[in-house]
Amino acid sequence: MATRLGSSSFAWIFVRWVLAVPAEMNSSASRWGEVYPRWIWFKAGRPVPPALAIVPASLVAVVLVPAGLMMLGNPTIQDSWGIGLPSVLWTLWGIALGAAAITYHLRRRGACRHCRQGTFSAGSG
Repeated sequence: MATRLGSSSFAWIFVRWVLAVPAEMNSSASRWGEVYPRWIWFKAGRPVPPALAIVPASLVAVVLVPAGLMMLGNPTIQDSWGIGLPSVLWTLWGIALGAAAITYHLRRRGACRHCRQGTFSAGSG
C-alpha cells in the first residue's frame, strides 16, 4: 500500500511539473512574464520580479540537460526504447529553456550604470 501511495504522489508531482514548465516558458515570452495577470487578484498589474522567472527556469534547465545526456549513454535504452528515447529530448528541452531564461534576462535587465547600454529609446535610429 505504501508503494502505491508513493508512486501516486510522485505522479502528481510530475504532472504539476509538466504543466508548470511550459507555462514558465510561455510567461518568459509573453506580456504576463512582465506584469502579473488580472486573475492573480492580489498582485494584478504589478511588475513581476525577473528573478521569479529566471531562477526556476535556470535550475530546471541545468537539471534537464544532464538528465537527457545520461540517457544517451544508458545501455538500457536499447532494451526499452519507448521509455528511454523520449527522455533524450529532455536535452533539447533544457537547452530551449536555458535559452529562454537567458533572453528573458537580457530583455528585462535595466540599463548599465556605467555605459547606459541595454535600453532603447523610440527616437534612436
